[in-house]
Formats: sequence, structure tokens, C-alpha cells
Amino acid sequence: MSTLGASPPQKLDVLPSLSLLLIVQACNNYVPSPDEVPFFVASHRVGTCTPDVAKAIADYSSSLPNSLSSPAPFIIEHHPAPGAIRLAPHLDSVQARSDALHAMVLHWRGQRSFPCLAGWREERYPVYAPRRTKLEVSASPHSHSDSEPKQYPLNLLLTVERSAAGLFGLRTYGAHLNGVVIDRAASSTSTSPRDTHKMWIATRSLSKPTWPGWLDNMVAGGIPWDSTPYETIVRECGEEGDIPEDLARTATTTSAITYTTHTQLGICPETQYIYDLILPASFVPRPRDGEVESFRLVGVDELMSLVRGGRFKPNCAVVVVDWLVRVGVVTPESEPDYLDVLSALRQPLPFPGPDYTDWGART
Repeated sequence: MSTLGASPPQKLDVLPSLSLLLIVQACNNYVPSPDEVPFFVASHRVGTCTPDVAKAIADYSSSLPNSLSSPAPFIIEHHPAPGAIRLAPHLDSVQARSDALHAMVLHWRGQRSFPCLAGWREERYPVYAPRRTKLEVSASPHSHSDSEPKQYPLNLLLTVERSAAGLFGLRTYGAHLNGVVIDRAASSTSTSPRDTHKMWIATRSLSKPTWPGWLDNMVAGGIPWDSTPYETIVRECGEEGDIPEDLARTATTTSAITYTTHTQLGICPETQYIYDLILPASFVPRPRDGEVESFRLVGVDELMSLVRGGRFKPNCAVVVVDWLVRVGVVTPESEPDYLDVLSALRQPLPFPGPDYTDWGART
């Protein structure tokens, strides 16, 4: 599968016809290797490092002072093989853990150690402990003042620069929105979504560092440490599609997809929360923040052709496949790999996720 900096898709007169199972499996291309090193924070395994990243962590840690008054931030274990990397236990708060990891990532960026850091985002992703874990949360990470408390789940362990998450094999989160238009007149004569449903899709900006010019869901964005999936979708609706907030807040959560992909960005266990937004026939989204080149409204048959033709950014294609299953376009009678597709849409991930039910202000 193409990765970081993938060039725009070729313009073809006749699109290929990929199987839906192959499309979904393209996001599940990670194959564990026995020489990969587990990464632990506060006794919880939260990620996986390839040997080159593990060596870079060990080299960085050995270059720092290590004394009773200034202990090293990482503990490197070599036995039993393949060993383990642990964030040192004296780093006992969200802020301290985040700062230690960020200092190393900044060092790597300055040294140009890993290509993925060229796509620096200045955006922090969350890393979580198992739900209901009691952690030190006496200070809100990255808050600007005591009068501006941040909100985040109590099981937040630390935050990490978005472009570096794959180096540590950390689980990341995004929110994607399907913008759907339903032809009410056609609904009176047909119950088939092929006749009644259309979807707004986006073409990614040609200036984007990843997947420029590829097709995308109408709205999508990564979920930072201080936001929920729903608030992320509402914000991205305004930023990417100029969708009014009152309309954006009618979006409904429908499902989530999970997969682990291995690219130049690293090992990426990802969770994408999926929302559907039913739009008025008169509404036309407009690119606003430079992330999107254009929008277009397509029917189900054209949508299926574009998905099978490999025109979508891979994980966005999987979001569309999930929608096609949910609305009954892809069925056991129409898709020979139906059960395998369903299983591949939601692969188990071994690392903890957020507990948004415990969301609140932390001062």
C-alpha cells in the first residue's frame, strides 16, 4: 500500500475493480515481527517499536545524564529477547511523561532521524491506560493558565506529537463523516439506497503532504488529546466543509472501524469513529481551510465504482465500505466475501482506548 507522500492517483479511462475484501485488508497489512520491542508506560503496554526505533531510543537515553538526582527517562531491557522499553516510573504525571517523550522526538526531528517527522503537525495525540486506571492528574497537560482548564479522560497517560505516534506503534484515533443526501421523492417509489441515496465526497488538496489529490470522506480529522470524537467532527465540519454548527450537530454516531497498518509512518493501530450526517438537497459544502480541493455529490453506483477503482485514500475507502454495508448495498447475497469483510472492518487492537464517559475539566 502506498504511504507517506503518495502521489495523486493516475487518471484512468477505465477503473480497475478491486474486491471489497482486498480494499479493507489493505489497511490491515501489519504483520508482527519477533524482533519488535514492546513499549510500556506506567506498567501498561501501549505500543510497539521496530528495531531501528528501539535502538534510537536506547542511544538517546544513554546520551543523557543518569544519576539519583537526574534519572534517565527510559529503562531499556534486553532480556528476555526482544526486551522492552519502559518510560521511567519517576515520570509520574501526564505532563512529565509527555515532556520526556516530546524532548526525544524533538531531538530526532532536529537530527532528521525518521522521515515521518518531516510531516510535523504541532498537534498532540493521546495515549491511554486501561479504563478505570487511577492515574496522577494533578495538572492539565499543555494548559495555558489555571483559568483555562483542559478536558480529557482520566485514563490519559501522556500525549505525543501526531507525526511521531507511529514510531512507537501507539494507537491513534480519528473521526470520519459521511455526508448523505436522501431523495425523498424517490423514496416513495423505491426502498433501494441505489435509487434514494447520494454521498458527498471530497478530493484532498494537492498541497497535502499525504495522499494529495485522492478521494476522501466529506469530513475527517484526527482526534487530539483534548477533544472527543463528536466535538472533533463538529469542528472539522466547519473547518473543512463550511458546514454550519447547528447542522453539524445533527450528525449521528454509527460505528467505528479498527485496523493496524504498517507504512513509512510506522506501525499504526488506528480507530476511526464514523458519523453520518443527513444533508438537505439544497446544501452544498465549500472548501474552507485548504485541506480539500473540491467536493462532489455521487450516487451509490458511482461511489462503489470509485471505491473498487482504488481512488480513495485507503482508510477512507474502508469508511465507505462500512456505510455500504450498513445501508444494505453490500449484502450477503451481493458480496461473496461478506462475512470476511465484516470481520476485517473491526480488527481487535491490543492497546487501551479512551474512557469518554469520564470526561470533564481537570485543573
